[in-house]
Amino acid sequence: MIKWFKEYVSTFKFTFDFWSTFLVDYVFFGGLWLLFTWFSEYVNMQSKGLMQGKSLEQIQQSFTPENAQQSLAFLSQVSSFLWVFVAGLVLLIVGGFLLFGLEQAMIWYHFERKKVSWKMYWKWNVFHVVLIIPLVLYGLFYLLITLIFSGFFNFVISLIPTLYFKAPSTFQAVVKFLNGVVSFSLGIWLLLLLFVMWYVFAQKYKVWESIGDGFHLVWQRKMRFGKLFVFALIMAVLFTLIAVPFRMLFASVSVLSMGFDLFVLFFFVAWLRLVVVEMLKE
Repeated sequence: MIKWFKEYVSTFKFTFDFWSTFLVDYVFFGGLWLLFTWFSEYVNMQSKGLMQGKSLEQIQQSFTPENAQQSLAFLSQVSSFLWVFVAGLVLLIVGGFLLFGLEQAMIWYHFERKKVSWKMYWKWNVFHVVLIIPLVLYGLFYLLITLIFSGFFNFVISLIPTLYFKAPSTFQAVVKFLNGVVSFSLGIWLLLLLFVMWYVFAQKYKVWESIGDGFHLVWQRKMRFGKLFVFALIMAVLFTLIAVPFRMLFASVSVLSMGFDLFVLFFFVAWLRLVVVEMLKE
């Protein structure tokens, strides 16, 4: 037990590698969130300007022969608005995806002490496109597992109907919590898999081989990754408990609240990623 505890404590290494990769993640995703928030507010403001406080029924009723010119002008404004909306959304999604490839290349090449080249950067984008396939498969697996566990939890509760009807809200909260634990656990395993795949790809630059080797390495070191999974759960609980008073403090300001949530999330991600890298380098 003491050895296990020492090993857990030894994972807390807030080195330059930790802080630099944490900042890259935080700045990128924080900036992306700000851009999407600004775009959402812009679209909302423009749509309100178009509607001018009218309902859809009122606007439809105004489409009469007497108001033909006004109707055409309104339709022209709607068309321009839709073009701006679609173009802006596509630009944000595509630009975000391309910048995500650069961000990941910077992080994983930092661990390898390499520089990001233009040629290798584009290969990261190809890798992320192909990565969609195993992610979809994992998503289906995630859905299946969550449905199985949710059904199992509900089945267990159905065996004690008397207690359930005495405190239904309590039992529902327990089921919701257990489902959340299952979902979070699967999320951690997904992160571990992605970290290993990114690590392998930063060394080999081979798309499919990196994906296959990622699964193979996790299976090959399943005991170590299982222990790391437990560490990650403990860290998540600690972070959640520590974050509670700060979330209450920032709750009234959405930007600060979201900024703090991102800080906690990527602090956890940076710690877990660094532990995975050090484990794979052993």
